[in-house]
Amino acid sequence: MTGHASNPVNMRQPSDTSLMGALATGDSQALGTLYLRYGRMVRSLMFRLEPGLSVEQSDDLSQEIFLIVLETAGRYVEQDRLQAWICGIAARHLKGWRRKHWLRKKLLRIYGGEGAGVSQMTSPQPDQQAAARQALGVAIQALSPAFRDVIVLHQIEGLSASEVAAALNISTNTVWTRLHRARQQMRAALDAGEPS
Repeated sequence: MTGHASNPVNMRQPSDTSLMGALATGDSQALGTLYLRYGRMVRSLMFRLEPGLSVEQSDDLSQEIFLIVLETAGRYVEQDRLQAWICGIAARHLKGWRRKHWLRKKLLRIYGGEGAGVSQMTSPQPDQQAAARQALGVAIQALSPAFRDVIVLHQIEGLSASEVAAALNISTNTVWTRLHRARQQMRAALDAGEPS
């Protein structure tokens, strides 16, 4: 009797495969169902991979990850386990997030002084954050377009050097050279703008 009663409930729950198929056709309701099914797992994974995340950061990253799931749903291969596939997307996205925040941490060190402690870096004052963002924007805009392209794609968008090379149709060595020079120029610009 219990087994018979649970069958209709199970039939109403769409499979991962059918949800991904619906998502690939643009069914946004399928995304909501997937988020309810796997959102908690993704948020938990974010905290395990990056224990220093705030709840807000974890929520933001989780939402970004599910938007990537939406954008890449057509590439999902049915024999893959969806949970593992989403975990792979989450790990890659977090790696990009870490790269993106590398410059922010550098700027916070600069604006907090050379001896800035960990608490100052992880909990900057709002005015420091605003000044760092503004200084970063000015430093990026001052770069030549060739240098700006590589620094934005690599440090901010989180692309690997080989992905940047493919996107810009240049060699990986050229990417590394431009990154090195762009960082030097940005550091010089930021040092020049430091309060004395």
